[in-house]
Amino acid sequence: MTRRAPRYLSGRADRPRPRIEDTPGLPVPLLLASAAVVIATAGTALILWSL
Repeated sequence: MTRRAPRYLSGRADRPRPRIEDTPGLPVPLLLASAAVVIATAGTALILWSL
């Protein structure tokens, strides 16, 4: 009974992930969403800090 390591534990990437490189429509909304989260957390922190 041989144990194979999971794909994420193997050192080499057998198949490149097609999420960010091959899909051009994905990184821009993801960057916008992360920027919105950062701005919202900074805004709430400033509002709570100014109270």
